[in-house]
Amino acid sequence: IILQLTNQSGMIKFFRKIRQQLLSENRFTKYLIYAIGEIVLVVIGILIALQINNNNQAKKREIEVREILSQIQEELAINVQNADKILLSYCKKDSLIYAVLNDKINKSDYKVLDNNMTEVTELAYLILDYDELVIIDNGYLGLIKNTGNFPVRFKPLLEPLKQLYENDKKWLYDYNGLIKENVFENENYWKYNKQWYSNLYFQMKIDEEAIDFFLSDPFYKNQVTSYSEIFRVHLGLIAGFRIKAKNMFNTITTILGNGR
Repeated sequence: IILQLTNQSGMIKFFRKIRQQLLSENRFTKYLIYAIGEIVLVVIGILIALQINNNNQAKKREIEVREILSQIQEELAINVQNADKILLSYCKKDSLIYAVLNDKINKSDYKVLDNNMTEVTELAYLILDYDELVIIDNGYLGLIKNTGNFPVRFKPLLEPLKQLYENDKKWLYDYNGLIKENVFENENYWKYNKQWYSNLYFQMKIDEEAIDFFLSDPFYKNQVTSYSEIFRVHLGLIAGFRIKAKNMFNTITTILGNGR
């Protein structure tokens, strides 16, 4: 704009000389017409300068938004990878839960070695273990702080991103907390009611009394059932987030045209 106004200043000086000449010759009508024309030219010049500036600002803004969207893409890819790892672990855990609740587990399933105090398998920690999907959303947080003059062609991304990083994330984090709370409740019950807990937790050893509890105590099945109810919702939320994150990644790829 400064360059444009500088050019216009030179033009104004040129026009002023013509205007003074017309006045000195008492040609008022022509002067009036000329003055109006001069004003129109100056206004047009200013409008052109503003338009050029607006175009430059729009290009700059688009570059900024593209950079933020590229960051969101990278974070979506990481979130999907982290979800994949958890889902792989959870699918195995889901099979173990089914086996426990349907009496398809026997004593040998809890042992690695066949002696009185054996190394424990992961089955013994079934309801003492959980995974949290921690969502990386720095790019999205940066985006929502800069939605002013948001390029029109990127606006269709705003609502699904908000759904993913605000609504879906909230539900997922709620169940991150619920499953953690359930695990702590199970751990505290064993800690204060089962003599074998310290061997299981600290030495990773299991004895016959503990195995008998896992196989025949109805309270343990109640604990597994309670854990399972939260676990399966948690699993579903992680799987749902993973699908939406993957779709969002592909949508951004299409809009940016970066073929990532």
